[in-house]
Formats: sequence, C-alpha cells, structure tokens
Amino acid sequence: MCNSIKLTLLSILFPIFLHGQFDVSIGTGSIWVDGDVDILCGIGSVNSFDIAVDYQLINQFYFGASIGYGNAKGLEQFVSWQGKSLGGGLLEPIYQDYDSSIYAPYHSTNILTFSLGLSYKLYLSHDNLFIKVGVRAGYSKVDTYMNLYDADNNIYELPPSSTTSFQAQDPTYPPELFDDSFETHMDNIGTVFQYGPRASLGFNITKNSYIGIAYSIQILDTDYLDGIAWRTSLDKTNNNDMIHQAMIEYTHRFGTFNW
Repeated sequence: MCNSIKLTLLSILFPIFLHGQFDVSIGTGSIWVDGDVDILCGIGSVNSFDIAVDYQLINQFYFGASIGYGNAKGLEQFVSWQGKSLGGGLLEPIYQDYDSSIYAPYHSTNILTFSLGLSYKLYLSHDNLFIKVGVRAGYSKVDTYMNLYDADNNIYELPPSSTTSFQAQDPTYPPELFDDSFETHMDNIGTVFQYGPRASLGFNITKNSYIGIAYSIQILDTDYLDGIAWRTSLDKTNNNDMIHQAMIEYTHRFGTFNW
C-alpha cells in the first residue's frame, strides 16, 4: 500500500523519474576566490554548501542541476596598496578615502549559485566506486563587502609593507588589525555568469550510498569578486576572477524507483 502511494505521488510530481536513474548529492566544504587578493579561507575551510541532482540521459551520460551557497574571504596580508596611480590599484569610488593612505584589501564575498551541466559518470568495481567529470554553467548572485573602516568609522592607519612581492614571511596586515564589520558593499557586481569543469570521486558505504570528494573551477565574467578589478591603473587585463570549490559529498543513487 505504501509503495503504491509513493509511486502515485511520484507519477504526478516527477513523472520523468519513474524510469532510469538519478543521483542526489549533498556536499559541504571550501570555497574561495582566485583573483587579485590573497586567499584567506581556502582549502580546508568549511564555508560552503551545495546540493545537486544528476539524471541519467543515456549510458554513462548525465544531465544535472545544482544550487549552492558559500562565503569566501580574502585579505592582502603582505603588500601595501595605495591610491589610483601605478602600483596602487584602488580604482573604485569606494576607495576615495584611501587616496593618500595605505589599504590592504579585505573582502567577504557571499555567493549564491545555480548551475546546469553535463557529466560522464562511470561506476566501477561492482558499483563500489564512481568517478565523474563534467562541465557546469549558470549564474551566481554575488555580494562583495569590503572592510574599509574601523569600529569608529575611521579608515585604517596601516604601516607600509616591507616587501613589494609575495614571500613566505610573517604577514604585515594580519586579520587581527581589522574588525569584522565588512561594512562597504561593492556595487560593481550583481548577477554574474560562470562556467567551468567539475570532477568527483565517490566510495560506496552502504547500498546505493557514497561518500566522496569533488573539486570545481568556475570562470567568471567579472573581476570584482574580491573588490579589486586591477592591481594597478595600467594593468587593465582580462584576468577575471575564478571560483574554486573543494567539497566532501554524500551521494545517493536511485534507480528505477525500486521502493
């Protein structure tokens, strides 16, 4: 009786899933922005969540949809930035209070993503292992906030850095120099287009259940996710930001709805 009710509900709500196979994945892990500012929360952080559904089209080919959310932070800890001139890079209007002062870009970026994609997924070793590679494309709603002012609404009085290149040393501008307000919204972003590859590997833990890892790179059509468009006023390149994501995933495999 219970199985009959499930099949009836399924045939009304999701008739396409009555035949074939689909996989549901839930993951959490790290997300970071690869741009002009040093990564503060990189691999090993837990700052993102993702859910995806892959439906088998034919053989090992799947069509999928995913939605995810993450918060990526970055801080320029080693090199001082100043003004709009060559070697500055603080080109946007929000930085006008730093025209004659040093600033270390410090951003907090919220990313809500919806993507569609195609993938090739192969189950191996009597379905105890799977590997999946594919591409995804979609749109992200992005909100980037910069930490420009202290608790008294004054700009940060920062010392000049001791180096002009990235080196393994103690940071000149560690997070402890700043509060955690991120009060200034970067208006140059909104909804952005992204595309890129994704790969995952899963290991069977129970019947039709898998634990695995996934890694993706999303190429964007904007250079503002970290709040900095160009390192200098003369360096107006096309090197847009990228989103990297590394996750631990739980995947459940459904086939022909054998309730």
